[in-house]
Amino acid sequence: MPSERILGVDDDPLTHMAVKSALKNRRYEILGALDGQDGLDVAGRIIPDLIILDITRIDEPRRRIRGA
Repeated sequence: MPSERILGVDDDPLTHMAVKSALKNRRYEILGALDGQDGLDVAGRIIPDLIILDITRIDEPRRRIRGA
């Protein structure tokens, strides 16, 4: 059975590590993006089941992700 895909979009690598560590034993495929444009690119390729999005420093691509 394929795992659910979670995409984390955050410019802080430590946040990526924390999310990955918290979810690694729960059969999730965790993917990361360091900015909004990279997040849009990854989401367009893999179609994640969930996106965890840092909106404290929102850029235009993150607005597009949030609005989707």
